[in-house]
Amino acid sequence: MAGGINEFCSEGEGALDYAADDDAEGVHSLAAVSLYNWLGQETGIYIPLVDLLQGLSIEKIATLVYNKLNEKE
Repeated sequence: MAGGINEFCSEGEGALDYAADDDAEGVHSLAAVSLYNWLGQETGIYIPLVDLLQGLSIEKIATLVYNKLNEKE
């Protein structure tokens, strides 16, 4: 999952800080929509777009996805 998120957020200059909020990593509304769609296609989990736009950290997004995947089992 980190690799896919890294594609959306990275400018190709080193690793992302996964604990930083998305504004610090340069995620804007188009990237948030792309991340929303990618997560949904890859995991079947759709985090509300409004949450992605409000600056969740990548670490928090990963935790939400992990928890939702465990709920499905």
